[in-house]
Amino acid sequence: MARIIPAAATARKLLANGVDPGQQRKAEKAAGVERGAKSFELIAREWVTKQSGTWVPTHTSKIVLRLENDLFPWIGARAIAELTAPEILSCLRRVEAQGAVESAQRILQNCSQIFRYAIATARAPAADLRGALTPVKPTHHSAITDPSAIDGLLRSIDTYHG
Repeated sequence: MARIIPAAATARKLLANGVDPGQQRKAEKAAGVERGAKSFELIAREWVTKQSGTWVPTHTSKIVLRLENDLFPWIGARAIAELTAPEILSCLRRVEAQGAVESAQRILQNCSQIFRYAIATARAPAADLRGALTPVKPTHHSAITDPSAIDGLLRSIDTYHG
């Protein structure tokens, strides 16, 4: 008895159901290409490219670095429409667990902007993660409030040679 190859068996089943296996393969390949064209990483890089004209280069590089280090390794290859809020939140919690609460907030802000861009270009549904992370506690810095003390500060600044 001849051994049937699994791919051949699948093709026979498709033929029995009236489906052309070659056309089926082409459709699956096209769906994969389309899914890749809607990946989170691709859309995020497109968004950065669009926005970078209004940003200084250092700001652009910081955003790209955040995305490459904290998001792309985990969700970059996924289609943006398939991403769920808990998946993004788990990436943000990873950053938050390292003690970088403010960075997690910035990454969330960038994610929101990327999703808004994807929604505007009809490539993603809406998702809202506001209020999901620990709020950043502001740190207050001392300030000179006495007008006569400002004179001493300005003299110190002028004489500083460090």
